[in-house]
Amino acid sequence: MPPLSRALRELLETSRTTGNLVLSSKGLEAIPVQISGLTTLTSLDLSSNVLFDLSKDIGRLENLTSIDLKWNRISSLPRALGSLRQLTSLDLSYNELTVLPGEMGELLAL
Repeated sequence: MPPLSRALRELLETSRTTGNLVLSSKGLEAIPVQISGLTTLTSLDLSSNVLFDLSKDIGRLENLTSIDLKWNRISSLPRALGSLRQLTSLDLSYNELTVLPGEMGELLAL
């Protein structure tokens, strides 16, 4: 993965205090690994990128209440997504999903 741009590093740093991270329309093909360390995030917007999948590390973001992944190319989801029990909003529209992991059934707040 290429080094993070200065602007992206600043967004990641700001999200530590705001709890929100907006990385929509950044041309991302993969989620920066640094995101998995932002355990205080409550809202994550990765819409309108070119993501093909999500890392299982997404499950470390246990405080997330909202994830926007619309308009990507995601074809599968990690089982770890089921551990995000505080999720109340998950937008997966306009992706290439054909099946959802059974663990999604554990997201009772959706």
